[in-house]
Amino acid sequence: MRVGGSFANPTTTGVRVQINDPVGRYGLVHDSWPVWTSDTDNPSIVASTGYPMCLPRVDPATGDDPLCPKKNRPVDAQGKPLTTLDFEAPPVIAGHPDPNLFAPFAVDDFIIYSGIVVEDGGGRLVAAYSIEANLGFYTKPGTKPAYIRIETMQAGINGNPAGEIAETRVEGYITDETATIDIFAIDVDPCTGVETERPWGNAVPRAAGRRGQWRFRSKDTTLSPYTREVGTRIAIGTVDTPNGITAGQLISPYPPDGYIFPELILFGNPEIPHEFNLLPFLALGSGPWLGGIPGIPPTATGPIVGQLSPWPGVTQPVPIVCPVIDPLVPIANAGADITSLPGKVVALVGSVSNADLPLDGLTFRWNQTAGPAVSLVNSTSPIASFTAPTVTVVTSLTFSLTVSNSKGSSTDNVMVVINPTQVDHITFESVTWKSGHGSGTLTVIASSDITSSKLFLRQILILPQSR
Repeated sequence: MRVGGSFANPTTTGVRVQINDPVGRYGLVHDSWPVWTSDTDNPSIVASTGYPMCLPRVDPATGDDPLCPKKNRPVDAQGKPLTTLDFEAPPVIAGHPDPNLFAPFAVDDFIIYSGIVVEDGGGRLVAAYSIEANLGFYTKPGTKPAYIRIETMQAGINGNPAGEIAETRVEGYITDETATIDIFAIDVDPCTGVETERPWGNAVPRAAGRRGQWRFRSKDTTLSPYTREVGTRIAIGTVDTPNGITAGQLISPYPPDGYIFPELILFGNPEIPHEFNLLPFLALGSGPWLGGIPGIPPTATGPIVGQLSPWPGVTQPVPIVCPVIDPLVPIANAGADITSLPGKVVALVGSVSNADLPLDGLTFRWNQTAGPAVSLVNSTSPIASFTAPTVTVVTSLTFSLTVSNSKGSSTDNVMVVINPTQVDHITFESVTWKSGHGSGTLTVIASSDITSSKLFLRQILILPQSR
């Protein structure tokens, strides 16, 4: 496409911009420049609200792209494409805009693009890895899919107390104005590369201001350690779309200026060195390098990415020494510890923590290693169960899960606590009400003492007393 050209001569004026898309997520495949590509998992070609955009793979004058359909850019009475649109909840009526599909760019859209300057047979062009279109596209509140965009990220590094600690921020937009967005850090095991989500908190779109804008801001020093990537996810869940993305979540690395180290409070005091040792992906490493170029399948094995060398900080941490582990050996995961009442059916949910490990040929074996004997059901499947025994005092049972394949095996343990006198305490973290369009959304965030408990919400109507 051409940006900023003349309508009198649209084919030769303006800047040539091509989406650098090695898998054809947003249009035709363009894979000649594999370094700075668009994000094919977390949409980077979007409307300002986060709704994914695209360029049709066929000439709109002669055909229609089913993944980038013309119906997703309806026109007004003058034939001009709408710049604001509220999608219906799916499934939609045939011919109506479908929120499961991307929306095509249209002539006269205002866009902001970022990319690298390259050349092809037609001369110089910009291979864009990011495009934001000034379009207000929104999905039906409380339905899936919905789309998230992160606009601002900064980490206030909790380091030297002689300096001022900056606020940690994750901010952006969402197409569902009523959604609750969960924010989490992504910890990475420096030896295995296994990722673990660490909750930070949540945010909801602001009641006033721009539609769909949300903000997470915190000075909580317990948010550390700060990771290379932060994730956001809609509380009601995600859904896979026909275009090949997971709607309802977005994973993003920090920008180059996103780590804010403590700043000197009193001029004249000694300068505060940057404490890079507080960033685990630099100080410890980030596990095996299996490739990261979109469109190229990851390798099964790879070198361990260790501590940054040469070390740029004042105090160099002790490097991690990783044991030699075959990445094709399954890493058993028996799940989190469980608390239950006597007589209840307890499910033991097992899995493997290896990323992209083939599931063919895996065998699972559950065994009880401590506590009153119980009868395990489906002890050779990933999910086993048993009936909690009748006890009069708090009693612990321990189970081991061994996962094996032709390359080897590993074992993990889980503890089940049977508490005959446990009383469930429900704690309300927040209750918010947002009005709009003749209705409203009540958001209740609560926690329970009992693992896997269900929370039922009941409305109580209090009538005013008559006088």
